[in-house]
Amino acid sequence: SVAPIPGGISDRRSRAAHIQETGFASLFEALRRSGRLDDALIIVIGDHGEFEFRHGAPQPFTRLETFESGVLSPLLLMRIPT
Repeated sequence: SVAPIPGGISDRRSRAAHIQETGFASLFEALRRSGRLDDALIIVIGDHGEFEFRHGAPQPFTRLETFESGVLSPLLLMRIPT
């Protein structure tokens, strides 16, 4: 990542969250500086499906084989223009 990771952040999820927050901060700051933030429609879509994966180890199941609610619940965040 181009985002520096503070030394106190060591677990994978916290590192990923820090990188994502840094990216969002850069995006919002660029939109703010350019005067486009108030007119921007920002949509972030992701999913909650994360499986523990080790190189060479088979995954316990795939997304096509599970109906776990954590896998099927999409993440949708929006910021609607003013």
